[in-house]
Amino acid sequence: MTVVTARAHARPLERLMHFTDVQKSEIKQAWAVRRRKQWVMAAACTPVIAAAISYQRGLTNTFFGLSPTVGAAVFVAMVVGAGAFSLRNWRCPGCSKYVGSDFSPRHCPHCMVQLR
Repeated sequence: MTVVTARAHARPLERLMHFTDVQKSEIKQAWAVRRRKQWVMAAACTPVIAAAISYQRGLTNTFFGLSPTVGAAVFVAMVVGAGAFSLRNWRCPGCSKYVGSDFSPRHCPHCMVQLR
């Protein structure tokens, strides 16, 4: 009989990074800046997404006054740009690994450092 004492997906202790209190404070500050940038990017994308949905549902016949072809190109460029920004921005300041799709993580899933 096997006794399991930890979660199956938990990281082994030797793989966890250890940070000083000063480093932890700096990581939290850096994460706050990254999180703020992510919110600004999401807010900037919202009108473009709303315009695309309005056009797709037939509520408007233009995309911010642009032709549908140009509007589609703007939308695709925005989606690609926002994705690239998120992949670069949404990384742990401690270990530089992507923290996943959770918009408000409390800790890094890789190095387990507290982010907030």
